[in-house]
Amino acid sequence: MQGRRLLILATTSNRSILTDMDVLSAFDTDISISPITTIESVVHVLDEVSLFSSSKEKQRAVQMLREARLGEGGRPELMVGVKKLLSMAEMARQDPDPTMKIVASLIRETTG
Repeated sequence: MQGRRLLILATTSNRSILTDMDVLSAFDTDISISPITTIESVVHVLDEVSLFSSSKEKQRAVQMLREARLGEGGRPELMVGVKKLLSMAEMARQDPDPTMKIVASLIRETTG
């Protein structure tokens, strides 16, 4: 396969692992992605992976997340990595009630 280029993408939430494994230098570009911090952004990602079976389910998720009042009154802020959110969405998809599962997972992730 001479003359062909190879594209390798890697994701990690722990950049130091790549440094410890001495592979960080093998990459030309390092792009940091900020965690998701708004309900609207969460819903956008979940829409893109078609988690919600209907607009009613999407509205239900938004309502439940708003009722959790993350970031208000001393409660922890909503902060989840894209990779983590995608993983949670795939787990929720296996549940009989994916909307409830994803909201519960997000609240648990946020409140630790």
